[in-house]
Amino acid sequence: MSMDAIMRGLHFLAVLTWIGGMMFQLIALQPFLRLQDISLRLPILFPIVRRFMMMTWSSITLLLLSGSDMVIRVIVDQKVSLGSRLGMLLLLKWMLFGLMLVVFGFLFFRYFFEFRIHYRALLRKPDSKEATQHYQAIEALLPPMRNLTLINLVLGLSIIFVVEFALYP
Repeated sequence: MSMDAIMRGLHFLAVLTWIGGMMFQLIALQPFLRLQDISLRLPILFPIVRRFMMMTWSSITLLLLSGSDMVIRVIVDQKVSLGSRLGMLLLLKWMLFGLMLVVFGFLFFRYFFEFRIHYRALLRKPDSKEATQHYQAIEALLPPMRNLTLINLVLGLSIIFVVEFALYP
């Protein structure tokens, strides 16, 4: 098996994991869990979101490594310039991916960190007034987290369409 095939396989796996995870979270998990009270859904939601965040970091690492390798191979092997159609599409793909990284970084470092702080505070069994404050804070964090995930899903699907345009002129 060639190195190119390995890189393409890893790249596809990383894309599938990140895009598929966002779709699962937005389409299946969150609508189902919204039917429950926050105190009942939180023990299910937090571990799933935490695992998804870790899978996303792994996907990002694989995408950066495999994507860089594939772009270098295309540019060197096919002597593609950035001014060509393929070069412009590759540049657009990298720009959209960079935007996805910014959105994910904001989601992770701003919202997920705060989500984790409130969740861990609830694990210490606070009094009912403090617990209510933590639950309300978590409820307030969920819509922006959902919106940022939706933005990243749209960006990720856009990248897939850019790749399709590159492959089929």
